[in-house]
Parts: sequence; C-alpha cells; structure tokens
Amino acid sequence: MISFKALHDLPLGRKLTLAILGTSALSVLAVSIFVLIYSIINERMEMHDELESIAHMVGDNSSAALAFGDDFAAKETLESLKNQPSIEVACLYTTVDDVNKLFAEYHSASKTCPATLDIKNPNISATGLTVSAPISLRGSKLGVITIHQNFTNLWAVVRLYGVAIIFSMLVSLLVAGLLTMNLKAWLSAPILELTDTANKISESGDYTLRVSNYGEDEVGQLIQRFNGMLSQIEQQNLDLLESRETMEQRVIERTAEIEQAMGHLKDAQNQLIQTEKLAALGGLVAGVAHEINTPVGVGMTASSSLHDYSQDIMQELENNSLTKATLTDYVENAVEATDIIQKNLGRAADLVRSFKQVAIDQSGLERRNINVEEYLHSILTSLHPVLKKTGLSVEVICPNDLKMETYPGAISQTLTNLIMNSITHGYDGEKNGHISIEVERKGDIITLIYADNGKGIAPEYLPHVFEPFFTTKRDEGGSGLGMHILHNIVTQTLQGAVRLDSELGKGVQFTLELPMNLPAIKNDAYAQGASSTG
Repeated sequence: MISFKALHDLPLGRKLTLAILGTSALSVLAVSIFVLIYSIINERMEMHDELESIAHMVGDNSSAALAFGDDFAAKETLESLKNQPSIEVACLYTTVDDVNKLFAEYHSASKTCPATLDIKNPNISATGLTVSAPISLRGSKLGVITIHQNFTNLWAVVRLYGVAIIFSMLVSLLVAGLLTMNLKAWLSAPILELTDTANKISESGDYTLRVSNYGEDEVGQLIQRFNGMLSQIEQQNLDLLESRETMEQRVIERTAEIEQAMGHLKDAQNQLIQTEKLAALGGLVAGVAHEINTPVGVGMTASSSLHDYSQDIMQELENNSLTKATLTDYVENAVEATDIIQKNLGRAADLVRSFKQVAIDQSGLERRNINVEEYLHSILTSLHPVLKKTGLSVEVICPNDLKMETYPGAISQTLTNLIMNSITHGYDGEKNGHISIEVERKGDIITLIYADNGKGIAPEYLPHVFEPFFTTKRDEGGSGLGMHILHNIVTQTLQGAVRLDSELGKGVQFTLELPMNLPAIKNDAYAQGASSTG
C-alpha cells in the first residue's frame, strides 16, 4: 500500500492521474454495488412470488388426490415440477387433527421430506428458498404443500451483474485515462513551468527569467506574484551593484552622511515634540544623547584598552621578549574588547535607526480596502512563532464582513507593537496569558479594543506611557520609543485616537478609534519597521 507520504512526493501529473482514476473507479464501484444489491433483493422477491404461485397451483391440482387419499395421483401431480430444474424438493402433507403428515413427495436431489411439517413460510437458507401453501377444498383444509428451490437462478443473475460491473469499471478507467491525458497537460502546465523556472533561477541566479501568463485563476495570480517578486529581486540586485560601484565615493562622503544623519536625528526630535507634545525639546535631546552616549562610551573604553594592549605587545615584540602566555592573554583581551566594541556600536546604530524612523517620510504607504477580521488573523499568523514561544493565547472578536479603507501597514505596526509590548512588559516571561482583540463598528468609526490580563501598569506610570524614551526596561535594552511610535501611527497616519486604561495586576486595555473610510494623506508616513517596545 502506498503511504500518504509517498503520495506527497509524487509528481503533479501522477497525482492528477491517481485522483481522476481513483474517483472514477470508486464511483462506478459504489453505484455497481448498489445496483447489484438491489438486483439481488429484487430477484429474490420475484423468486419468492413465483415459487409461491407454483405452490398454490400444485396444491390446487393436488386437492382431489388428498380428498380421496390417492397418493399415486398426488405423486404424478408433483412430478410436473420436473420442468423447473431449480426446484429440488416438493412435499405434500395431509392434515389430520392439526398434524401435518407426509402424503407424497418429489425430489430431484438427495434431499427428502420430513415425516411431519413445522410450517415456516417463507424459509430462506444458504442453499435456497422454501415456501408453504395450504390446500383446501370447499372451505375445508386438506393439507399443506412445501416446495424448496435452490438459488441457481439467483447466482446466475449475480454473475451477470458481476461481469457488468467489471466491464463498467474497465470502460470508466479507460475513459478517465483518456481524459487525464488531455487534462493533465492543461492543469499542470503552468505549475510545471513555474517549477522549471524556479529551478533555472536557483541554478543560474538569473532573475530576468519570467513565467508565461496563464490567466487570472489562482495559479495565474501565483505566477503574477512570482514574476513580481522576481522583478523586485532583480531591481534589488541592480541597486546592490550600483551601491558596490559607488562604495568608494560613499566612503569619501562619510563625514557628510554623518552630518546628514545628525540632521535627521534633530528632525526626528522636533517631529516627536510637535506631534505628540509629550516632552520638551531639552528632554528629548537629553534622552537621545544619553541613549547613544552609553554604548559609544563603552565602545570607546574597550577600544582604548585594546590600543594599550596592542602597544604593550608591540613593545615586547620589538624587545624579543614576547612569550606564548603574553600573546595568549593579548588575544583573549583583543577578542573580548572587539566583542564589546561590536555589540555597543551595533546598539548605537540601532538607536540611530530608531530615532530616524520617528521622523522619516513614508510616502510609499499604500491605502486600500481590507476585511478587518481576515487582516487581523494574517497579522497574528506572522506573529505565531513569537506567540508560540510565550504560550499566550490570542482571541479575535470581529464581524466577518467588516471592511475599512485604511493603511493596513499602519494597523499591522500598531497591533505588532501592542502584542510585543504585552510580551515584554505585561507578562515578563510568564506563560498562559490571554490577549483579546475586539472590533466593532459605531457609525463611521471602528473601535478596536486590545486587552491583556498581564501585570498592568502602575498609576504613576500611566501619564508617561506615550512619551518618547520612557521605559521601565532600560537595563534590558528598551529604548522607550515603542508606545510613542504607536501613538504617532494612530493619531497621524490612521487619523484616529488611542486611549489607555490599566490597573496594577489587572492587565491593560488600549482603545483605538479609527475612521472607517480613511482619506488619502499627502506624504503620509509612519515609522516603518519600528518595533521597539521600550
């Protein structure tokens, strides 16, 4: 028997062939079995009716012989059953004092009639059918006749239908096979070309290849998306080549880029203050300086130590006094110092990117109509690997026909920030928590209520949650920008409002009120990629 795993590995053409042939065979077999069973039941009923008619006829012809006790005439009457080869035994009984005693008999086989009769009408056994019929004359019961007929005729019908079933299955498989030969190429051609193109690209790295258009069905849409993905990769490769060609020029312009980055950072600071009005300019600049100064300072210290180690080892090398132990210590210190430098410079770079994305334009944001329930589930699907590790359950309560014209990317960023914030702050490593997302429509406003049953927020922290750089996890790497970016997305990009309610030990609840039909905003932006949950 072929296992399901083996079926999964079969080529698509063979799967189509097996599916069509298997379906055809099973369908014909099921119908044939039904017809066969029906025919057997019907044939047996007709056999019973015919045998009962014969019993009544022979019984009527034997009534005179019973009345005059003429067993010879009775036997002659029973002998007329020779014309029915399937009738094996016929027994004629006379009834005396309610006891049926054998009077005459006929049998074509080795079977004989019992001396007395216990009437069972009809009696069906594995060998045949037995019927009994009373014999009367002018209202007076004279006796009983029983006739036993084998199933020879019935098995003949069964064999006939069996041959018909086999013939029908062969014909159906032949027809299905011919159809499969024509349909297989039609159904599998686009997928086979898609697979072939993907293999060629994998082997050659040539992203200029494209798959032919096969229509607008699901496979056609898949091919269109595949071709679109190839176009994006091709453009990215061209951009990468161009970037490599201009690398030397970019190195020369490094100083100018750093000055420009600092300008963007200042712009981000101003944008945060003007949009949210949650902190003064001085506090923002101090937060930026503090956040960047710490990793840069640690990196500078490690770099200085590495420099001192290098000078010492160089001096010993010049004096020919360098030992293996000294060199080993130097290598260990160098590895430790470079690791510190790398981690802290990476931290500083991440902070700069976070600060930049607060203010950068996002003119490429796409506005479209979405089904809210489906989109929320797609976001949760993308977060499944993270949620699986935490053991948190997420429940979505939303009408399945609710739609809105908005920026889906902004909603995705908002919900992602909320969930990551719950994981980081609400549960802090605890498992078996519960998050609920309830959506309802109130006129032209869609209300999204996000709630978790985590630790909640202390009252003294509530007024500062949406402020930039406010975090209770600074010692664990939090930047304090997650909720601030979320507030910007909701109030600016989505043109809505957000409200936070929380009690310590009872979780949090964020209430978002968003317009159902969001008008397009020129040069609208939200902090792309900002996933800090500070």
